[in-house]
Parts: sequence; C-alpha cells; structure tokens
Amino acid sequence: MSSRETGQETGRSVVWTTGSLGATCTHLPILAQLARSGRQIVVVASSDEARVLDPTLMRLRLDHTPDALDAPLSLDRSTLTVELLARLEPDEAIVLRPGVRQLQQAARAGIDRRFALAPAWRLDVGVLATVRVAPPPGHREKAAEALGAALEAAGLGTRPDAPGTASSDGTQLVVPKTWHRVGAERLDAAKIDREAPVLGVVATRAGGAVGRWSGWTRPRFTELLQGLRRRDPSRQIVLLTPAGDLWHAVRLHETTGKIHPVIGPDLPLDGLAAVLGHLDLVVGHDSTLLELAAAVGIGTVGLYTRGSTRRAPRGARHHAFERRHLGALRVETVLDAVDRLLAD
Repeated sequence: MSSRETGQETGRSVVWTTGSLGATCTHLPILAQLARSGRQIVVVASSDEARVLDPTLMRLRLDHTPDALDAPLSLDRSTLTVELLARLEPDEAIVLRPGVRQLQQAARAGIDRRFALAPAWRLDVGVLATVRVAPPPGHREKAAEALGAALEAAGLGTRPDAPGTASSDGTQLVVPKTWHRVGAERLDAAKIDREAPVLGVVATRAGGAVGRWSGWTRPRFTELLQGLRRRDPSRQIVLLTPAGDLWHAVRLHETTGKIHPVIGPDLPLDGLAAVLGHLDLVVGHDSTLLELAAAVGIGTVGLYTRGSTRRAPRGARHHAFERRHLGALRVETVLDAVDRLLAD
C-alpha cells in the first residue's frame, strides 16, 4: 500500500544511483535531504551497491519517516521493469547520473516529476520534462547544492521539523555492528594488530582507467610501503585490492617481503566497507575504495592526475595530490601527508 493510500503526507522518490558506489557516496547529502523532506527513498542500484546502501537508507527512513516503511529500500537495476516501477506509485524520479534511459523508463511508468543531476546537453530530449542541473565540474559540494536548490524549488526541500541526526546527517554511510565484526575478523585472520595504527594501501594496476599513472608504478609503491614502516615500525599495513587488480597487489606483496597481507579480491562491497571501517587511513590511486573509505569515516591520501580530483574526498581528514604527471610526485611528500593526517 502506498503513502497516498494510507493518507500519509510522505511522498515517494525513486533514485537511480550513478553506477559507481564511490560516486554515489558523494551524493549521500542528496539522499539525506530527500529523507528530511519527508520522502520515502527507494534506490535503484546493483545488488552489491544495495548491500552497502541499505543500512543507510533504513536509518534515514527510521529517523524521518518511521510511519512509512511499506516500500522496499532498493531495487535491483538489472531486473527493474516499467511495471514494477509503476506499482510503487512514486511521486518523482531522480537520476544521479548523466543519461536519458532511466528518465525514459520513469516516463513510461507514468512518473511525471523527473529530475536529473547531469549536464543539460546530455538530457536534451524533447519528450522528457526534467529539471536540468549543470553544476561546475570538480565541485561535488556545489553539485549537491545545485540539485538541492532544484528540489527546494520543486517543493521537496527539508522540513523545518526534521533536522539531520548524528546517525544519518548525510555525510557518511551507516555501518551496522555486523559489518564491524566481519571487518575485525578479516583483519584478525590476516594477523593484523588492530591496537596499532592500521593503514590500507590501495593496490591498483599501474595503468589506471586512462593509462596516466606513469611514474607511480610498482617500484614507487614498494618504496611507499617501505617508507611507511621505516617512519613508524609499529604501523600495520594491508594491501587493498578489487579482484581485477589482484595480480598487482600480489606482486607488491612479494616485492615487500610478503609481510603485508592482501585483502579485498574475494570480498563484496559491503565486506570491503567492513574492513575499511577498522583502518586509520587509506592511501592510493584514484579509486572507488578511497571514496568508500571516506564514506565510512576514514581519512584518505589520494593520488590523482590533473582534472580527476572532482572525485576526491574532501575535508580535514583527506589530502589529494594532483599532478599532470604523477612521476613528479615524490614518495617522501606522500609520506609527509600520511604522517600529518595520522597526527591530527
């Protein structure tokens, strides 16, 4: 039964994620604003993304619309149909990624109110009635503010009687206790002393998505790992890697004496979030793992090519190095940033 049938003032918003969990995490403030406006949020995501997002969505719903729990928290993007979408009777569709397919799907489901966070030229399709938002590139906070302003104009702004709470203020993912236990067990199995500072090094392949990581390949990461231990021998270090980059992590494991365990290739996204939540800092190339670490409240030191820092976590606990050619970035400079953040 929908909120319309029950007489609730609460509306229902179906939100398509970006397709990247890291990018979706940067839009958590938008989800929080929708919840504070009194909306039931139903997210369309992959099954892996949903496992990570569902605890946060439940917390937002319990905090702001506890009498409207009838809708699912998330829908699987791969199996979503127009018929299923129509049965939910949503009041609006919001797309957090460029493109028109999701908006067309919403239109076929009879959803008249359709919003998108995307450059206007990508949505220039006459059949779509969209609020078009073109935020300045490289400024996630301004992007969130831009869509927030559009939602306010559409009458979906924050209710004055529904302020954010410490558990769901929109800046971090909610981490269930079961995640903490799973993460602790994985680190214990790797013989990591969690009482000492624990650092994660994101071991992605040297080419990166655009092949511009020259200068910070395996030898530089080997030097980084050695420097981290040299500056503080008590530090515990784990090599974090998705399955696709396992070979690079294994080579680093071998070239540094097999003393740093490799964690991640066999874990789903919620398992990675569980491990990340126990670390003190994460260092590495531009990666979803850095964004996920920031979303669970962990500091980061990121290495970015020029123009890619729009994805970098921001705030006092994060430092992003941006270079046109990362070969110009010295290992000692990165080590100094790590020491600085750990000391704060």
